[in-house]
Amino acid sequence: MRHLISAMLLVVGVTHLLPLTGVAGASQLRGPCAIRVDEAKLEILTRHRAVLLGLLGAFVVYAAFGPLQQHAALIAGLASAVAADVVALGCLVVTPVAYLRHFDVAVGVGSLSLSFR
Repeated sequence: MRHLISAMLLVVGVTHLLPLTGVAGASQLRGPCAIRVDEAKLEILTRHRAVLLGLLGAFVVYAAFGPLQQHAALIAGLASAVAADVVALGCLVVTPVAYLRHFDVAVGVGSLSLSFR
């Protein structure tokens, strides 16, 4: 059971690390996020978001190998994924990344429910 939770945390962590390529600039955001960033302010916001998701992803991957941090990582990853889904639904935005978010939420809920047994 512990290995299954660790594997699920690795999957969630890696999906949170994917937007980290957006830190390199607006041209990198076109690939994984499928968005165009034309304004400097929007570029700063999206690059900052990429950094925050990268930090969260690094923590979740770290927690996959440290049982003491697993509950915190599961809750943080799940909160991030649910928040992204709620914001995307509110804006009626559907991108390829949105499908990863749904998968992320499903894995997070499954992992969290398994970890409390």
